[in-house]
Amino acid sequence: MGMEENVLVVPEADLKGLLETKFVPERAETIRALANQGRKFLSRAIAETDETHKQIIPYIAICHGDKLLVLKRSSKQSEARLHNKLSLGIGGHINDGEVGATDLVQAGMLRELSEEIELKGGYTTNLVGVIYDPSTAVGRVHLGIVFRIDCERPEFTLGEPDLMTGEWVTRKDLQALVPSMETWSQLLVNGLFS
Repeated sequence: MGMEENVLVVPEADLKGLLETKFVPERAETIRALANQGRKFLSRAIAETDETHKQIIPYIAICHGDKLLVLKRSSKQSEARLHNKLSLGIGGHINDGEVGATDLVQAGMLRELSEEIELKGGYTTNLVGVIYDPSTAVGRVHLGIVFRIDCERPEFTLGEPDLMTGEWVTRKDLQALVPSMETWSQLLVNGLFS
């Protein structure tokens, strides 16, 4: 879809006192409720530079036992700001195609998951927190709602292997990878997986 799509946003004014530059577990339900109640969509082309609104991004960390799936974004991805960065999350925009769902955030998360990866076996999904990072232009217009998926089995297939590769990494080996990670993943390592 790209920049022509309409994406779910929450006005920054509605988020007063809720945004911190770190992983915050206790505000996830409040922010998800604000997104679902407001049901406001903006053109992505506008939202990418409009700092008065935060684009809501479901950000999915995938775990199997004591291992986490670490993804590496290739330089073929459309978002140049994330090329060759490591990520603990699969995520993307919630668009107006989800408008029929009661829970837009959950529907967007499930769609992103199905587009990005096929997990072989059952899994559980939990809402675990929010991530915000205003230190960059891209960070100031996005707000991550973090879900943790725990897989029964380690086998997976990536939806677009030319855009991303993935491998399991133990929690104890995560810290060494932090300098190569995108900011949200750094915050997640320090907040949820430290």
